[in-house]
Amino acid sequence: MPYDSPRSIFHLVCGGGERHRFAIAIAAIISASKGYRVSDMTRYVQSPYQPDLIISKQDRFIDGPRRSTKTTVFWIEIVDTSSPPREFVRLPGELLSIDIAKCANLDEVVDSIKRSIP
Repeated sequence: MPYDSPRSIFHLVCGGGERHRFAIAIAAIISASKGYRVSDMTRYVQSPYQPDLIISKQDRFIDGPRRSTKTTVFWIEIVDTSSPPREFVRLPGELLSIDIAKCANLDEVVDSIKRSIP
């Protein structure tokens, strides 16, 4: 019987209120469906600079006679009324701040996350 490996396994650390935790899980699912790799967030538990989610994507380019690979990294910060925005000292990538404070229900949260992730 052939073994079919899983496409994505998420190791998330979800803090904050219930709505904030749902938004982090939704952002992980949407970014994986758009082809991003979701980083293991359990490595950042002891770090004071723990973002809500880190996603990355590798793109291959043809640069003359050579092929080059570029990795794009995004730190995702979910901003809600229960968790105000934080300041990060050094970012290895671009910070995507997704504000869900004005969303009335989870459907609007999903639409806001879909619009924010490139």
